[in-house]
Amino acid sequence: MAAPPAVWVSPPLQVAVRAAAPGLVARAAQAAADALAQVWPDGPPRSQLAAMLRECAASVWRAAGDALWAEGGCPWLLLAAGRSLDGAGLTGPAVTWWRQLTAGCQRILGLGHPDTLMAGGLLAGALLAAGQAAEAVTWFGWVLAGCTDVLGPDHPATLAAPIGLGRALVAAGQPGEAVRLLEQATRHSEQVRGPGDTATWAARDEYAAARLAGGQAREAIGCYQRTLAARGRLCGPDHPGTLATRLRLSDACMAAGKTKDAIAQCTRVVAGPEHSLGADHPDTLAARARLAAAYDAAGQMGAALQQHQVVCAGYERVFRADHPGTLARRADLAHAYCAAGQLGEAVQLLRDAIARSEQALSPGDPLTRALRQALAGITGEMTAP
Repeated sequence: MAAPPAVWVSPPLQVAVRAAAPGLVARAAQAAADALAQVWPDGPPRSQLAAMLRECAASVWRAAGDALWAEGGCPWLLLAAGRSLDGAGLTGPAVTWWRQLTAGCQRILGLGHPDTLMAGGLLAGALLAAGQAAEAVTWFGWVLAGCTDVLGPDHPATLAAPIGLGRALVAAGQPGEAVRLLEQATRHSEQVRGPGDTATWAARDEYAAARLAGGQAREAIGCYQRTLAARGRLCGPDHPGTLATRLRLSDACMAAGKTKDAIAQCTRVVAGPEHSLGADHPDTLAARARLAAAYDAAGQMGAALQQHQVVCAGYERVFRADHPGTLARRADLAHAYCAAGQLGEAVQLLRDAIARSEQALSPGDPLTRALRQALAGITGEMTAP
């Protein structure tokens, strides 16, 4: 693939141009931002084009500064660049980007502006993805309080805010607090939007996840079953939301030791998107990964290893070898090799995944650390007497 055309302008020339025409800088930067917005790709966020456009967005921001906010809201280009970092799994850069953007919105638009609250929520999500759950809790709490005060308790953004906070509380090891928050949020959503609204279902699913994280697997199963019945009745059995709830139900079944039920639920999910979307669709691959985990839990190591191999190969075809999702699937495959007694294959796979993760993400990224821990565990088994 040929590289997109580019023009390089030396830093001294950039300084000279800005000095000669200070009044034009803001207008030129806004024109550049508008042009980038028009060509922003819908394709993979880890493509070369997406990376170049993210760098262009950063350059425009550095050159224009506060002038990009001239239209009175958070610039679309900067939101698109941040979401591209999120989609590419670049957790460290994403946190840095959203932190700077949120600070800019707070300073220019004010703490109570809806765009400032939106940016704060995106920062909270990036922190959670980067494994910084405690700070994510702080930011999600700030967003919830701000939305309640500014937008009102019944606004859609306010109803959605507890879901992120609940998820962060679970990640921070506070499932009891998450259960209390999400139980209240679910009741409120039912009152405002109705029991059959998709936002209410999302709140119920997170409530069930919090119950599961708190060791209440049977209660979580009951919650998921009720939501699954409602989704299937109103949306159909193959609707993405119905399938997502079924996958969550399979996780609860595994936690309760009902591995046969978990495998049955996962098998039904795989059949749906594989038939309608294809074997290499991300939803199909994600469902098959859960099926592999269910076989792991059931001790069916041959079936588990086969599923992990299919999933890993599919992720490499669809997302490339250095994508965070692919690296995580490689870790799963390594564990399957280890369980099957193929320790050499597991070690080789993990060493390659660690090298790719350090280059694509960072040595301190949570995924990189998890891969190193997995390798240490396997090599420890190999050297144990």
